[in-house]
Amino acid sequence: MKLATIIRNKLITARNIGFKKSCYIILTRYLYMGILINFIRRIVYSGKYNHLLKILENKNFILYPPFMSWDIPMFQRPQHLAIKLAEKGFLFIYCTNNMYDRNLGVVEIQPNLFIVDSYFYKNLIKLQQKKVIILHPNHHNLYNKQLLDKLLLKDNSVIYDYLDDLGEEVFGKITEYHKALHKSILNDERIICLASADVLYKQAQNYRTKNLYLVPNATDPNHFTNVKNAEITHYFDFNKKTIGYFGALAKWVDFELIIKIAQHYPEIQIVLIGQKYDSALDSYKFNQYKNIIFPGPINYKILPNYAKYFDVSIIPFLINETTVATSPIKLFEYMSLGKPIVTTDLPECRKYQSTLVAKTHDEFINLLDRALTISRDDPYFNILKQEAKNNSWDARADEIIKAMNNS
Repeated sequence: MKLATIIRNKLITARNIGFKKSCYIILTRYLYMGILINFIRRIVYSGKYNHLLKILENKNFILYPPFMSWDIPMFQRPQHLAIKLAEKGFLFIYCTNNMYDRNLGVVEIQPNLFIVDSYFYKNLIKLQQKKVIILHPNHHNLYNKQLLDKLLLKDNSVIYDYLDDLGEEVFGKITEYHKALHKSILNDERIICLASADVLYKQAQNYRTKNLYLVPNATDPNHFTNVKNAEITHYFDFNKKTIGYFGALAKWVDFELIIKIAQHYPEIQIVLIGQKYDSALDSYKFNQYKNIIFPGPINYKILPNYAKYFDVSIIPFLINETTVATSPIKLFEYMSLGKPIVTTDLPECRKYQSTLVAKTHDEFINLLDRALTISRDDPYFNILKQEAKNNSWDARADEIIKAMNNS
């Protein structure tokens, strides 16, 4: 049946039985459908969940609410920290929002690390044993101040991972309730606050004097040096000189700079790996430039197989409120790749010797000239290797464990 016919029939039905009754029927139908789906999930997954409860019995654990899926194309800070904390002996329960993950109920993906269906989150947060709950500034619908007070009174720990500026570029429209909740959490010194960038750390200092830690993003050096023998698709010419980027293709990327780079280096391919985050990309006529290539998102598991062909890696971000408060994970992952790094003038990039930082478009291209000609025996590559080692997720997990112990 054509869509137009379906809509027409629905409108005729609504007219015949009345608008209120039509709304009631639609709402109850979807409500019953939701109840039925949850009932099926409960039956199918009950065995796995009961097994998890036996494992958790009388044990402390870390609980990550269903903010994001586990198996997203690009691994982020939460997944990396979950892996490392589990490796260090903590029971880590990662609740997925199921956007990318299949509904598998409860899956142990490595010792001490369980991926759990979002359906069980409310039950897990009510368990009596002590736990550590890791929260983020976004998705405030998963918690409120009353819930946090109740958890803290029962001697649980709450970690507020302040990893992005509370701006609309990242989170969309910010409500007054959202802002107030954010400030109340920063004010509550019982809650451990981790700031991922200096700007966020300084903002948090306006609200508290203790339980505040600077914990930037990091890398898994082994992931980018031990390239997997996976089959790859030839999205770009692996034999050509390549200036590469991976990450979100969003409004904070300086696409005008990308075009200038393409014009300056017509014989070099500019490869932009990542997911289209918003409509910013649509404003530019990239099809005019045959040397700008968009392979789309590439799964983190096989990303090194492609990124190893970069000759230079770049972070071409605009400078604004969002980006000055950003600790780019890709910065540290580029270090692991062992390829020269050129960035715009981001505060978190200026902190490292291995980054060539440009204040203008012309300076960015001049630094690309330099990066493309650095000899492989240059001491620069030893700096890259050492800074990757110093900024590992393993080291960041140790900092968080220290914060929990101090608290």
